[in-house]
Amino acid sequence: MIPKGTRFGGFEILEPLGAGGMGEVYRAKDTRLEREVAVKVLPEDFLEGEESRQRFDREAKLLASLNHSNIAAVYSFEEIPGPSSSSSSSRHLLVMELLEGDTLRQRLAAGPLPPRTALDLARQIADGLAAAHQKSIAHRDLKPENIMITHDGRAKILDFGLAKDLATKASFSETESPTVARHTDPGTVLGTVGYMSPEQVRGLPSDARSDLFSFGAILHEMLTGRRAFRKETAAETMTAILHEEPQAASSGASVPPALEAIVRQCLHKDPDRRFSSAEVLATRLRELPDAPGSGSSRGRRKKAIDSVAVLPLVNAGGDRDHDYLGDGITERLIDTLSQLPKLHVMARSTVFRFAGREVDPLAAGRELDVRAVLTGRLTKAGDALRVQAELVDVATGFRLWGARYERPMRDLLAIEEEISREICDHLRFKLSAPERRKVAKQHTRNAEAYQLYLKGRFFWNRWTPDGMHDAIRHYESAIALDPSFALAWGGIADAFGVLGNIKAVPPARAFPQAKSAALRALELDPNLAEAHASLGFVRRFFDWEWSSAEREFQDTVRLSPGYATGHRWYGQLLSGLGRHEEAIAEVSRALDLDPLSVIIHTAVGDVLFYARRYDDAIEMYRKALEMEPEFLAGHSDLARALEHSGRIDEAIRTYEKAVALAGNTVADPSIGLANACAVAGRRREALEVLEELKGRRDERYVSPWGLASIYARLGEKALALEWLERAYEEHDSTLVWLKVHPRFDALRALPRFIEILRKMGLD
Repeated sequence: MIPKGTRFGGFEILEPLGAGGMGEVYRAKDTRLEREVAVKVLPEDFLEGEESRQRFDREAKLLASLNHSNIAAVYSFEEIPGPSSSSSSSRHLLVMELLEGDTLRQRLAAGPLPPRTALDLARQIADGLAAAHQKSIAHRDLKPENIMITHDGRAKILDFGLAKDLATKASFSETESPTVARHTDPGTVLGTVGYMSPEQVRGLPSDARSDLFSFGAILHEMLTGRRAFRKETAAETMTAILHEEPQAASSGASVPPALEAIVRQCLHKDPDRRFSSAEVLATRLRELPDAPGSGSSRGRRKKAIDSVAVLPLVNAGGDRDHDYLGDGITERLIDTLSQLPKLHVMARSTVFRFAGREVDPLAAGRELDVRAVLTGRLTKAGDALRVQAELVDVATGFRLWGARYERPMRDLLAIEEEISREICDHLRFKLSAPERRKVAKQHTRNAEAYQLYLKGRFFWNRWTPDGMHDAIRHYESAIALDPSFALAWGGIADAFGVLGNIKAVPPARAFPQAKSAALRALELDPNLAEAHASLGFVRRFFDWEWSSAEREFQDTVRLSPGYATGHRWYGQLLSGLGRHEEAIAEVSRALDLDPLSVIIHTAVGDVLFYARRYDDAIEMYRKALEMEPEFLAGHSDLARALEHSGRIDEAIRTYEKAVALAGNTVADPSIGLANACAVAGRRREALEVLEELKGRRDERYVSPWGLASIYARLGEKALALEWLERAYEEHDSTLVWLKVHPRFDALRALPRFIEILRKMGLD
């Protein structure tokens, strides 16, 4: 036994946890990352020879790839000098997640588990097996001793020591892996008597279906308190596994027939008659009622929580350079959960209204009218990331779930995946297999590339030209590390699309780059909703391919029903085509998803404006300005609605305020001011603005559309048409509103105007 305080490199031994043929396990402190871990110290002679060490290194890496909330994490395999108090040779350590709780064997010592508890644990164990099998790893020694139940009720599968790499067909033990007893020969019985499958008992090749047999034996024992196969001797037990059926799980226990059927299918002697995969098994378990055989309690738990708000994760470390992490994790959780049609997820711009302040989650949930709220805190220290998360039922105040993660930064993606899965598990509705895959999807395995992507989103959300350019640089750096990173390609498309739309980059230069990036993203991931939205944006604003744009937006909201921006852009497309009622329905859906977004409030206002419902539009713009009084677009759009509702003097005052707010930014409300002056009969002032704008065209992009609108309001129809034709030649993105914009009503009967509409497909 190694004494307390002994140091192995950066690990300080605190106390023993257990021992076996594979080595001794200790609670230890990782002094570099300041966290407690479990350290398995392997016998000194366990790795004899370079080939053995290289083999184990490969195996340790494979096991470390099992990042799942129901599998005890393997952090690293360390080869370090002997303890500081001795001069012994190098020692080998397997560094693992430290778990606090009881083994399932300890829980079963008190007898069978309540059906609800047994089913909950069974679902978790099946999820863990499914994750391992998807990585082509079979456990082959699944038993109650190898399942830990943490204090918060989480099942963790331990000790893949007898695991088999299904991809290479190599057994870790058969290659003298140091994680099991040595000197095993092909054909030797591997596993634990009583939980082995018939093929293991016979010493035949086994695969993932052996784990399903072991799972069935464990579930039987959880439900009944009796082992499925237990005789006086090991030989008799193995004979029973081969030739006998266990006593029915429902005998003497309140076990529903559907659950009994699952146990029996898992315990079938013929592997081909068991479930085809652990994923199918997990799905079948989730299709069962949440509380089998528990009558009255089912009524309290059956109702699914169908709406959630993910509040911005708090950067508890205080270093502002790490703000991108909390913002990025929050945004990706929202995007992931928004793909689930049964779940109403508050959008980013709404929940980020709570950023930077201490928030009572129950009060926030009531304000947002959601059933559950996720809160969290994170700290980054060196290469270590600590994340705490908690899911709260707004109606009852109960803590539905909580967890703390202490992982290297390279595990950031795994943490996000686990949190998303935990939220779904605790909202009490069933996910289909495709939905479960969506939640589990990792867009890149390169941790550095993913951090660069999150930094890019951080700058993109500033919604300024400089922010967009900074975002593009980070996305490009991410792609340099992982050229197949579809989200980063989609980020480039988003950034160039915005730059073209706000005229910070000439549309003819910005939109083709956005289009190229969006197409590349969809080539890599055809189901990426954000990329469909980006491509639809380009199809609308630059290609003027209305049917193609509509298909992209339809794909967007189909793939991610909770993506508010997708509904907003789709609604605005419909508005420009004159399909006003459909447009109002789409942007209203966006507002339901993102009720505190000033941008979506103005989008709803725009759609109402183009439907000529000016008073309703004014009301919506005012609501946006109540939330953000200095919001430039809110002032300029409000002024436009006032202008067309006949309140010219108020419109001019509002335009003047917008011009003052704009300063030297790309957005230029002076075009609207000139329009209002023209309507008010202040022709000289309108012409002065017009000439000033024309003079700026040598310095930066000035919209020909805007100049055409001023000429139209001044009654200069020929000049207005000339500038509209120039806008068509320059691919001015504002032309998408030509069919419905009231500023051009005086030109609608003119052949040249009709011809522009025809060429754009808007006639």
